[in-house]
Amino acid sequence: MKNYFNADFFIENRKKLISKSQAKLIIIPANTTLQRNGDSSFPFRQDSNFWYLTGVNEPDYLLVITDKGSYLIAPRLSKYQIVMESQVEHSSLQKKSGVDRVLSWNEGWQELQKLTNSYKNIGILNPASTRRSYAISANPARSQLLKKLRRLVSRASLIDLRKDMAQLRMCKQPAEIEAIKAAVDITCQTIEEVFRSNWYEDIKYEYQVEAMLTAGFRIRGASGHAFTPIVISGSKTATIHHFDSGGKLNEGSIIQIDVGAEVENYGADISRIFSVGKALSQRQQEIYYAVREAQDYAFTLIKPGVSVRENEKLIEEFIAIKLKKLGLTTKLSSKVTRKYYPHACSHMLGLDTHDAADYGLALAENMILTVEPGIYIPEENIGIRIEDDVLVTKDGHRVLSKSLSRDLA
Repeated sequence: MKNYFNADFFIENRKKLISKSQAKLIIIPANTTLQRNGDSSFPFRQDSNFWYLTGVNEPDYLLVITDKGSYLIAPRLSKYQIVMESQVEHSSLQKKSGVDRVLSWNEGWQELQKLTNSYKNIGILNPASTRRSYAISANPARSQLLKKLRRLVSRASLIDLRKDMAQLRMCKQPAEIEAIKAAVDITCQTIEEVFRSNWYEDIKYEYQVEAMLTAGFRIRGASGHAFTPIVISGSKTATIHHFDSGGKLNEGSIIQIDVGAEVENYGADISRIFSVGKALSQRQQEIYYAVREAQDYAFTLIKPGVSVRENEKLIEEFIAIKLKKLGLTTKLSSKVTRKYYPHACSHMLGLDTHDAADYGLALAENMILTVEPGIYIPEENIGIRIEDDVLVTKDGHRVLSKSLSRDLA
């Protein structure tokens, strides 16, 4: 697989951040590893902002940026780690990231302590408040750093840079576009391979589909999935994010997939439905084509200068009309529409599947976003979502996942 990023990419990102920020001393932590069970950890995934600024995929490092340069602080390793785990060469990290130096834990913190006394503002990333909204715990690296800095810093103000980082990451650079396009292509090719003609003759369970998608991603050079794959069928399709792919495929039902390959930490995000064993029923087709028409309408709205939030209102109104035609409501109201269409049509795509973004800004050239309308009817045990990945161009847009047919098999 091609390497899309070099040190110049990360050096320029650091320069842009320090230029944009009110803080001229910035401290960004890498993610730490998380326990799976016992002494086993989950597979490591780097903090997206840290990677955007360094390209380093190692845990527990600390990035220090000033208006004069940048360096990495290496973690303090236990005796177990030194004996049992492979050690990364600091010279390779310096070459990859383009930082001036890589310092040991003690050297780095001694220097950092001196720096904190020389700057009025220190830029950090506040911990993400994910538990309230998503019922998941944030990686503790940011909160641990914040706690330490509050003890260390007496005079300087700590400034949250999350909005600055989001705005920097919204417009994709050429290397990022190429990486996302590679992830999209791998995803499309794999889905097409798995759901070949008469696919149901050989596949009887949801987990078989998931396994084949995983294998296809890896064989084609992806590091794996960009997010937990959704491979569900039957009544489970009425739940937007249903991750249990252990069910049997029953003839006449729908299988909904929502998956994306990951290439150098950049992901795709594509949704399709397929009929299991025989053609969709008339009702299933009615709902499917209502969603597809909503997606076609949403595509027409994407161009530079338009408001994402205003687009969302227009798409909601369009789907409301479709719901009335489907006999799900007798009047057009946001409350009823949101019952059957409870999510947004678009989100930004990049290092995170729901990428960092400031949705108060208008769309601009080289932003990449999804277009994914859906209709979910729990009382009928059916849900249908179609999702494609779209690049905003100078004059409009380009559907990156256009090669993957939306036609019903």
